[in-house]
Amino acid sequence: MSEKIENKIGQLETSGREERIDFIVENVLKRIENVPAEKRFQEILNIIRSYGIDIKKEELEACMLIEEIVEEALEKGEISQEKERAIEKTIKENKNIGQWIKKILLIGVMLLAPLYNKNKDLSTAEKELVQKAKIETVKTSNTKKESLEKIPNDLEKPVNFFKNLEFIKGNFYVLDKSDKKKPTLYEITKEGRIVLKEIVGIGKEEGDQDEGYTTPAGIYMFSRWLHSEDIEIYKKNDNTCDIFRLLGYSINGKQTEDIGIHRVYPPEEKERIKKLLRTESSKRFSNRCINVEKSSFEKYISPSFNKAGGEGKLFLIIMQEKNAFDEEKWKTITPKMEHDVNIVLEK
Repeated sequence: MSEKIENKIGQLETSGREERIDFIVENVLKRIENVPAEKRFQEILNIIRSYGIDIKKEELEACMLIEEIVEEALEKGEISQEKERAIEKTIKENKNIGQWIKKILLIGVMLLAPLYNKNKDLSTAEKELVQKAKIETVKTSNTKKESLEKIPNDLEKPVNFFKNLEFIKGNFYVLDKSDKKKPTLYEITKEGRIVLKEIVGIGKEEGDQDEGYTTPAGIYMFSRWLHSEDIEIYKKNDNTCDIFRLLGYSINGKQTEDIGIHRVYPPEEKERIKKLLRTESSKRFSNRCINVEKSSFEKYISPSFNKAGGEGKLFLIIMQEKNAFDEEKWKTITPKMEHDVNIVLEK
């Protein structure tokens, strides 16, 4: 298993079994694209087992059923009605098998479709079975998407405030640091819908001995105005950098420009990734900056900056401890942010 995939699966442990399995299924499909048809299901099983997923008795029986079906399809060029009924029965028995094996069964049906008798078109029953698989896969995908759209209760009021700020034209980020074991970065649309949810590393807790290393609550704009030392550490082969400076104002009205958001700090990457993956570990390990897992930074953070239009267009709101929302203080600093944005956009 690649280190990137392993790290992502570890992070998803905190998001629940279903979200973790959704991610695994997506990667299974990618990894078997170039595997010969007759070896695909065995490869699926090998990959699933390599992820260390415990298989219950009913789930193991379902796996064995599909292995039998693969063998039959290869030998006879078709799947018997008996086996079709067995598949349908297993799919319907949701209470007896885990949701993940249901998905694998559905995928297995679709993979087997090309192995049916090549001298005839799929029968009506076979077409219906494959269609059921596709519909169920779409339903599962939609359920997952909808589950990520709900704003946590204690963030509803601040999100409504921020999304209505005139100078925020599109998506924006909110950092919820109320749980020191799960500080969470959200990307939120102008309509208030969540499109990214990621556990990140942040600075020391307010009140700690090293108080100068906290990640200060406030509002900030993403910027590529980088220090030379930042460029040296985060520069990639294509001359881009996995880091943004955060320029703006802390909740106390202080102008702040010495923090950033970047991929996990390379010199300490292994140690910090371990802390990100361990559910029991505090994620307050940085010196003020926000640490994001490398693949997520490249897939979401950098493209968001470019999509927004660059300097003065993408914003991050860092919430106060325990998501306290002092609206009067936010009303004091947001006009300052808007003033700076106008200056940047006029240049």
